[in-house]
Amino acid sequence: MNLNVSRQQKPVSKRKYFRYPPILPIVYYEGKDSWTADMHLRDRIWNGAAFGSYILDFVYEVVRNQDYTNAELLENTTPSIRRIIRDTLYSLLMKINVPVEEANRYAESVEECRMGYLFENIEKMDIQAERRNTAQVRTEAEMAKQEAEAARQEAEAAKQKLISLVERKLAKGQTEEQIAEDLFEPVEYIRELLDKIKSC
Repeated sequence: MNLNVSRQQKPVSKRKYFRYPPILPIVYYEGKDSWTADMHLRDRIWNGAAFGSYILDFVYEVVRNQDYTNAELLENTTPSIRRIIRDTLYSLLMKINVPVEEANRYAESVEECRMGYLFENIEKMDIQAERRNTAQVRTEAEMAKQEAEAARQEAEAAKQKLISLVERKLAKGQTEEQIAEDLFEPVEYIRELLDKIKSC
């Protein structure tokens, strides 16, 4: 067995008889109006006529999706394309938090060419409205957080002011009971403040 034969052979694309496979350009059009764009690529390129044969040119085929049902479009799709559609759909459903069992059911309907009934029973959802609601909730939560922080700072400032006042009254020789009576605060609260003053 001569192992050098395969090494001496040229790659397929280097051989004289090699030809590139044909590519059929197709545009899937979802609009309702007639297709009015130029069908030749060269006509879509600025000053294309001036460059003549140096410009790649081809005509593309337009497929109006509205002329076919979803089922017809899907039935004529290759299994590999259906798998891509299935996986893309499943990923999208996961992003919007559709339950896994439900997402699997919708994805399988693509695989089984039942796309015509794909969203028949799915709950309606307005993504833009959901985004506005999320933004509103986030704004309200941020405002509530700011208000709570402001209230905490205000309470802390009031407490420090009260501690300062108690210190001044202590310096004048007032007792806990006298201070509580002057400030209309329970004696226990004044004692807590005094403990705080002593710990500083």
